[in-house]
Amino acid sequence: MKTDDYGSLYPAPAENPRPNGTRGKRGLPNAAKALIALGLLLAAGAVQHFYFNGRAPAVANARGMADTGVSVGYDFDSGAAFYSFDSGNFFLCTKDGMKYYTSGGVQKWDSVFSLTSPVMAAQGEVAAVGEANGHAIYVYGSAGKLYEQHFDGPLLSFSVNRSGYLAAILGEGDGYLIEVFGPGIKTWQYHFSDANIYPMSADVSSDGRIVAVAFADANFRLTARIVFAYINNAEGSAFTDNIFSEQRIDGEMPASVRFMEGNRLLVFTDARIRCYQPMPDSTVTQAWDLELGNKIDCAAFYGDKSFAYASGDALLNRSDADAVGTVNFVSLDGVKTGSYCVGKSVLTLSMGFGAAIAGTGLEFSAIDGRGNLLWTYASPQNARQMIFLGNTGTALLASDVSANVVAGN
Repeated sequence: MKTDDYGSLYPAPAENPRPNGTRGKRGLPNAAKALIALGLLLAAGAVQHFYFNGRAPAVANARGMADTGVSVGYDFDSGAAFYSFDSGNFFLCTKDGMKYYTSGGVQKWDSVFSLTSPVMAAQGEVAAVGEANGHAIYVYGSAGKLYEQHFDGPLLSFSVNRSGYLAAILGEGDGYLIEVFGPGIKTWQYHFSDANIYPMSADVSSDGRIVAVAFADANFRLTARIVFAYINNAEGSAFTDNIFSEQRIDGEMPASVRFMEGNRLLVFTDARIRCYQPMPDSTVTQAWDLELGNKIDCAAFYGDKSFAYASGDALLNRSDADAVGTVNFVSLDGVKTGSYCVGKSVLTLSMGFGAAIAGTGLEFSAIDGRGNLLWTYASPQNARQMIFLGNTGTALLASDVSANVVAGN
C-alpha cells in the first residue's frame, strides 16, 4: 500500500497549502458518510480478525502439558486479557486496571483505571489499554505506568511500539485526528476530512522517527493507501505535513499496518501481505509481497522480528488455498519458514520465543517457527487465551474466571 512521494491523496504543497497540518473539508452529508464508514468498518472487521472441520494429525513426540497449581483469579465480567513477551512475568488487564505478575502468581504492581470494554495493544515490554469510542489510553512498562493520554474525540484505533510511542486515530467532527505521542509528549498530529477516505490503522517505527497510516479510499474504486510521515518537524520540514511518501493498492481493503525491525512496515489487506522499506533519501520501496489464498483468521507477531498468521476460508477462485486452520510462519524477508495445520478454525493466536500457540476453542497447539508441533493442551473449561510464559514449555491459560500456569510433564 505504498507509492513514491506524494500520491493523489496528498496534493503538492504549492497546490494546496494547509496550515497546522489540516486538510480542507469537503464531502458528503454526515448521515451518508456514517453509512459508508460503517460499511467500511464492517468490511475491515471481516478482513482483520487480528484480535483474535476435522482434527490435527497426531504427532508422536509432542509432549503434554499439566496444571502447575499456580493461578490468578478475576471476575467473570472483568474483560480480562493477558500479555507477556519472552518473560516469566505477565500483564493482566481488566476493566478496573492493569496488574503485573510473576509466573509464580506474585503481584508486582497494580494500576487502577475504569473502562467498560478494555482493549490491549502491546509490543516488547510495553502494553497500552484503551477502548472503542473511549477518551483515554494508558501505557505501561514492566515497572509500572509510563504515561496516560486523554482525548476530546472518540478513540477509533490505536497502537503502541516497543519504545512506548503511541499512535491514536480519533473522531473529530466530520473528520479524523491522527496523533502520535512519544512517550507522553505529543510529537505529531494530522487533521483529516476528505470525503470517502477513512483512516483504518496507524503505527510508529521503533526508533520514533516515522508514522505510517493506512487509509481506505472509497471514492471510485476501492483503494488501500499507506501514508508515511516523519514525526520530527526538522526531518520532515521539506514535506507538507511531514508526509514524504504514499503507496497505493487498487482494489484492496487495508486491514492493518505494523512496523518491524529496521523500520520495515508490514501491510495487511484482504488479498496480500506486503513489506515496505523507507529509504534514507525519503523514498519507499516494496521489499516483498505475499499473495493470500485464504482469509486471515488471526495474526500474531514475535516482537518486531517475525510473524505468523492462521488461514481461514479460501478466497474466491483460489484452488491453491491452505487448509483451514493452517498456521504459517513468515520471516522479515517474506519467506515462509514453516507451517502446521491444526485441523479446524483458529480462534486465538499468540507468539513468544519464536513459536506460536494456536487455539481452536478448548484445544491449544504450540508450534515452533519451522512448523513442528511442540505440545497440545485440552482445556477442561472455557478458555479465552493462552500465551507462553518464560519458555516454550510453560504457558498461561486464561479461562472465564482464572488464569492457570501449565507446564510440560
